[in-house]
Amino acid sequence: MKLVKVLRYNSEPSHWVDGLLWLGWALVCGLLPLWATIVFLDLYSQPVALSGLTHDGAFFIYSASYLGGCLYTVIKDFKRRGFPNKGLLSLLMVVLLLISALAFAQITVSNLLSSVGIPQPLSLLNRHSITIYSWVVLPVVLIVSYLITVTENVRISVNLTGSKEKELADLNRTFDQLEDTRND
Repeated sequence: MKLVKVLRYNSEPSHWVDGLLWLGWALVCGLLPLWATIVFLDLYSQPVALSGLTHDGAFFIYSASYLGGCLYTVIKDFKRRGFPNKGLLSLLMVVLLLISALAFAQITVSNLLSSVGIPQPLSLLNRHSITIYSWVVLPVVLIVSYLITVTENVRISVNLTGSKEKELADLNRTFDQLEDTRND
């Protein structure tokens, strides 16, 4: 897989550290509504149950937001070179995005219909299973997002030492060619 080769052979520790910093910011800032809810529940001396915070599919919304940004990173057009495994990664992210969107929509429609007294056509919906799926989808999405961020860091980093050496070699070659034509 081309992505693995890029990460294995072309990445530097700074790319991974930058990716971890991105992940840290994403977890703190991106999930801030959940963190704030936990703080408020604690201030009101209420028990904090993560399943209570995520039973309405909140993790699916967070997953979709991370996927949207990463999907753009993978499919955007670069004049230099394409993203490694663009097709496979795009397909994976679209599938995860559809799972997130459809699961959240199903939960929301079920809640809305029951709140207005309409019999739930989705009464067979197993909320516990969907909550468990959301707990699986979000970490998968975060791992994929982290790897895409690291790969993007590798792609956009400039190797100044390598560029300098190449330019110096080109300059020396041109100089040698000029000397050869001058001596002829």
